[in-house]
Amino acid sequence: MENPQDVNFTTLDLDPNSMYTNTTFALAVPESHNTPLVVVLSLIALLGFVGNTVMLIAMLMGYKRGWSNTDLFILNVIVIDLVVVSINAPLRAVVESSPWFPLGESGCKAAVYFPYFGSVAVPMAVLSLVLNAAFQRVFRAPYPLWLVCAALVFVWVVALHVPIPAVVYSEVISYLFIEDVKFICHTAWPSQHFVYAYDTGIFALFYALPTLMLLAFCIVMIAVRRNGAGPVVSSQEGRRTDILIIIMAALFVVMYLPYYVTFLYLTFGSGHDTRAVITMKAGICLIYLNSAVKPLLCACLYGRFRRAFSSGYGRDERAGGTEERETELGSL
Repeated sequence: MENPQDVNFTTLDLDPNSMYTNTTFALAVPESHNTPLVVVLSLIALLGFVGNTVMLIAMLMGYKRGWSNTDLFILNVIVIDLVVVSINAPLRAVVESSPWFPLGESGCKAAVYFPYFGSVAVPMAVLSLVLNAAFQRVFRAPYPLWLVCAALVFVWVVALHVPIPAVVYSEVISYLFIEDVKFICHTAWPSQHFVYAYDTGIFALFYALPTLMLLAFCIVMIAVRRNGAGPVVSSQEGRRTDILIIIMAALFVVMYLPYYVTFLYLTFGSGHDTRAVITMKAGICLIYLNSAVKPLLCACLYGRFRRAFSSGYGRDERAGGTEERETELGSL
């Protein structure tokens, strides 16, 4: 721990209103509420890690056959979800298991960085997947492969850079509490207006706007699919894939909603409310659960996942070959 600033907690040098963005601040809720939260987070992390790892292996098993555009976008969703459940959820569980912050200066920056990363990467990954499907349904042609790769790179570049301001201002602070020195991870924003603009911008750009776009693109997919025609087998598989994509979009909107509603209440309200903080933590569990259940959906609805474990599944094409892309075009 690198020379944390000494603060007397009883003098209220720490402004409670500045704590709502700090994903590691556990003192606002009684410790009795944290034990079930830690258990739930641990179970979600375990379920998500196993499921997303199996899904990733299944996708990679067919590399010689080549990946379609949809495969690449779903693979991107899986990798991002794997980061969320294997890093974000365990970090949160460790923090919630202690009434003070136990991870030091570097752990503080990680605990601030990765939740912001997830709040940006997950919606962008889902949105790119739905946008790809809607484009293919309307124009009955897949994106060029170079454009798909550029879109994936763009998602990661944005997601990796948006959390940087929060990390810059994060620090470990010590305070005196009943004659004991405790530590918290605190984001010392330069002003309240700055944090309002930053977090409200994330809500607007990475939840509100994606929600509207997802709704529009899903409506387009459904409308075009209802009027579409094609080979029976291919169209049936295409419908299952569309259902999978629409469910993923709906899960994102529904499972992120409680967190953001409570977030806005705490941001623009008069201060901390214990019930609101508990509700926010329940919302955080839903966010991680969103990343954990997608492999179950893929196992039920995504043909690539099932075929990966089928005996005799051909793998005679080079990676990035045309066979899967032609199959995808035939299912449009």
